[in-house]
Amino acid sequence: MEDVKAGGGKEWRFLNAISNFEDHFLLGAIQGPLRIVTKIGNQVWYPVTKMLICALEKGIVRLRNRGKISDEHKDHDILKNIVRNICNVEVSIDHCKQALSEGKKMSHICDHLDRSTRKIIYRENYLFGSQTNLQMSASAAKCREEYSKRQKRKWVSEGQDPFQDFAFTLQPKMLEAWPRMKCSSCGKTAKVFCPRCLVPLNPPAPGLPEAEKQTTNAEELEKKLEFRLPEVKLPFNVDILLHPQENRKKATALHLCVLAPKQCRVLKFPEDLPNYDPKTTVLLFPDEKSSLLSDQKIDVSNLKTLLVVESTWQKANGVARHPKLQHIPTVRIEEKEGTFWRHQELGKGFLSTLEATYYFLIDHFKQARYYSLIDHFKQDKQSGYDRRYDDLMVIYTHMHRRITRLKFSGDGKKAKKDNPPASEESRTSMPKHWIVDSS
Repeated sequence: MEDVKAGGGKEWRFLNAISNFEDHFLLGAIQGPLRIVTKIGNQVWYPVTKMLICALEKGIVRLRNRGKISDEHKDHDILKNIVRNICNVEVSIDHCKQALSEGKKMSHICDHLDRSTRKIIYRENYLFGSQTNLQMSASAAKCREEYSKRQKRKWVSEGQDPFQDFAFTLQPKMLEAWPRMKCSSCGKTAKVFCPRCLVPLNPPAPGLPEAEKQTTNAEELEKKLEFRLPEVKLPFNVDILLHPQENRKKATALHLCVLAPKQCRVLKFPEDLPNYDPKTTVLLFPDEKSSLLSDQKIDVSNLKTLLVVESTWQKANGVARHPKLQHIPTVRIEEKEGTFWRHQELGKGFLSTLEATYYFLIDHFKQARYYSLIDHFKQDKQSGYDRRYDDLMVIYTHMHRRITRLKFSGDGKKAKKDNPPASEESRTSMPKHWIVDSS
């Protein structure tokens, strides 16, 4: 008997690997028994799941198309041998024929489902000979319903730009023409900025006259020869607590390090977390103890460091409850409607990290301006904001406009990455046996 190493020793990793059965594995499973060797050394049989049936149906078709199995061997006989050798289950020929038919139908229907619902279905057990294998379970139906509700939410209306009143030094539309460039530090290519090294990738500006190149000193020439991302000066330092599982390419707070590099830094949570002074540090997090700056519980004149959490909302609580942060006062902003394109189930009032930081800076500006001028000019708390922090949103605005345009136009791979709810035409083309079990 041959043993097969299992990645990580977890069942879902077994099932995820099943979907990519290689030809030599399938051919070996036809000849003799194969079992999984877990991380701790135990030998186990493959679980009979719906993912297994779908993967085996696709694998047998692939072997047939590649000419690796002869025509004298029937598909149902091959499936019977594989299931016996990797699952230790004896199956009749009729049940194998049914499994091949249902596996093809399940693969077709799962291609029209979202990732979460598809994962639930694939994890479910497959019962040979049962008439309920094509019924959608209650948990999968609930997940599908929640996904459909999220898809109906529009975070921004078509033709409406939430950033049209922003005063940018460099217009976001100019970033559209920026090419992908190689980072001088890591050698990787990226557009606008390197998410690994957090440095701007400014492209050269064409069309500078040769005479001006010769009469300009090196430092000024470097500035003229490239479009530069703006650099913003902040009233305090910003420490970004980056969750280890957060994707750096999707982390909006990293824009702060590119646009305000002298006052922002990224800390890997929790190993890089230092000890902060609660008198000069606040944590931007909306918990039950947090307060608004307008509540006057925080002395803005003593604020030196702002801590922001860069993670999903589901994991943010774990970061904010770290023992080193328990004595740090928490602050929040007034409720606002977010524009972030990554969907989450908590509602529109839960903003991205960059949006929350931007609005906190505006609140801080108004409070600081109020307290510094009230004795001289008797201005109220509604003193104007001079747009000094708008440049922090320039990369975000560029990405938002691009993704929104792709969503409404239907062009590009980004708009098609998540499968939308099935249309009326696609529903009619799906197998009628696929029904929802409401029990």
